[in-house]
Amino acid sequence: MGLQPVERSSAVELCADALRSAVLRGEYAKGARLPPERRLATTLGVNRVTVRGALARLVNEGLLSVRQGSGYEVMDLLESGGISLISPLAEHVGRKNVVRDLLEVRRAIAGVVLKRLAERKPSRAALDAIEKAIDSLEAAIPGAPVSVIAEADLAVLGAVVNATGSAALRLVLNPVSEVLLSLSGLQAAMFRSPEENVLGWRGLVMWLRSDERDVEPLLAVLAERDAATLRRTS
Repeated sequence: MGLQPVERSSAVELCADALRSAVLRGEYAKGARLPPERRLATTLGVNRVTVRGALARLVNEGLLSVRQGSGYEVMDLLESGGISLISPLAEHVGRKNVVRDLLEVRRAIAGVVLKRLAERKPSRAALDAIEKAIDSLEAAIPGAPVSVIAEADLAVLGAVVNATGSAALRLVLNPVSEVLLSLSGLQAAMFRSPEENVLGWRGLVMWLRSDERDVEPLLAVLAERDAATLRRTS
């Protein structure tokens, strides 16, 4: 397909998108050097400052490396890339596969969170914070766009992870959830029936307040919900 000229509005972002897509499509292989900034600017129809800003973004993402006097080199994204590349990568390797893998990762982290909560019952304040977040989710459902519902649901998840007292678990789960919700059409698949999400969260609170500590039934329910989301995504 080749590089296409970009519009002037949000030129740096659009230029970064074009260059990123070209790399992910394989037009520039691992170890290849990109054309000089001047040539890229001419091809994309932007100035060199815009190209330089776009290239800096790809360096920060781990997709490119830069060396004075040598220009920009394509890196092995599996070795140097970050989670921010997953969403654009999904358009090139198949969105369903990426969604499936991300759901499995999130479910594995959820298993760690649930086991931690089973070992150490959360405080009353932590439980109250979870219920408050659930109330906010329920209140947001009538007439709200799916993006607002998704954010409210993510806030409940955050409150649950916060109940473990582990900053590391929260920092690991955050980017996975955010990338999932950034994928085109996935929000609608995940929140087709948001009332079910509310019921699921309230069931979790009941489990947390009880003396039951077997996490396997909860993980089984989560696996079923993820399977349904994957079918809707297809």
